[in-house]
Amino acid sequence: MKMEVELKGIKEALEMYDPKKVRQATRSTLDKTMTFMKRRLITLVTELYNLPATEVRSATKSVRTTMTELVATLKISGKRISLVKFPYAQMPKGVAASIKLGKSFFIPHGFVQTMSTGFKGVFKRAGKFKFKIIPNVKHRNPAGVRREIIRHYPGPSIPEIVGSEGFKPIVEKEAGEHMEKLLMEEIEKRIYK
Repeated sequence: MKMEVELKGIKEALEMYDPKKVRQATRSTLDKTMTFMKRRLITLVTELYNLPATEVRSATKSVRTTMTELVATLKISGKRISLVKFPYAQMPKGVAASIKLGKSFFIPHGFVQTMSTGFKGVFKRAGKFKFKIIPNVKHRNPAGVRREIIRHYPGPSIPEIVGSEGFKPIVEKEAGEHMEKLLMEEIEKRIYK
């Protein structure tokens, strides 16, 4: 998911002031606006979800402008987040987790487990039976050992959260207003130095 904001007033500024200084001001404005958008997005998500800001920060990346290309982009990406990153409680009859602030849900017969790979998550046994015998296949199960079939329960991803809650239009609107004020300030700062 990408967030973009249009910068208005550059043509008028180029006609009125030195183009080199306007270009520097535009670059600075775009970079500062991307930082503003990232901070605002983190704030909105952490106000509504029980998610640490570091998780949101790691899923967002701002691509800054260069001298040749005056385009700044905020990219939001990431996989689904494990439920153990949210507040959870292991109970005798399952796991209770809280993704949104003030709302929790229950996974009956769920359990929290750290796998042999080091991955920690919320799981639940699948199927009617506790154990299922897997046939003696050379690559999968050489000894024909009984293995439990379990299902992993992941939480939402950051792009999913941003898209479902409608944060994108809010952040883009606020960033547009912020950018209009900031552009004139940056131009004045460079001209009247």
